[in-house]
Amino acid sequence: MHQMSAIPRLAFATLIQSLSLVAASAAPGPSELTGAQIKTVFVGNVISEGAHWSAYLLPDGRTKSIELGRPHQGHWKIVGKELCVSISTGVEPECWTVLRKGKAYLLRAHGQDLYEVTPEPLSSKYPFD
Repeated sequence: MHQMSAIPRLAFATLIQSLSLVAASAAPGPSELTGAQIKTVFVGNVISEGAHWSAYLLPDGRTKSIELGRPHQGHWKIVGKELCVSISTGVEPECWTVLRKGKAYLLRAHGQDLYEVTPEPLSSKYPFD
């Protein structure tokens, strides 16, 4: 079997490492949405983190939601580049920066990704009424 000498081995390792860095830097990361993009993607759709809550964002700024199996009515608004949602009336809204991650969206607050959601049309899967 042919053995590589130390110099070609080092050159080969450097090449592989360089290619890995190029591939990693070429991979697009999550991109932040504008207020207009948030409105287009989320309004008229249901968002859910998959286990504890789901919210339907109506075009008039109201929300119909389910949290831990209980129905609620609240409101939503867009402030700058943030989606602000109050699951229940009278409760301070949670505001998130929205980032696109493939087909899903990350809801980020204070630099932390809190939820990953995929907006979907209202269906019988979500018994809001």
